[in-house]
Amino acid sequence: MAMNKKQLSENIRNVRKTAKMTQEQFGKSLGGTRLMVARWELGTRIPSLEYIEKIARCVGRSPVDLFNGVFEVNGDGNA
Repeated sequence: MAMNKKQLSENIRNVRKTAKMTQEQFGKSLGGTRLMVARWELGTRIPSLEYIEKIARCVGRSPVDLFNGVFEVNGDGNA
């Protein structure tokens, strides 16, 4: 099964928005940087498995869900 980078990027952005964090806040909460998060959201970089696990934990989902699922943010900021 091929990974859909665009979907992964969108899911990371939606996880961050669900957590109601800026890119900088989200990066720091994961032990990284704003630039790292920006690159993931743009699809120019793919997070390591360590970060995939941390991102999924932010919203209580499986790391697999970041690749296969669709995280949509509704009007109140929840997925």
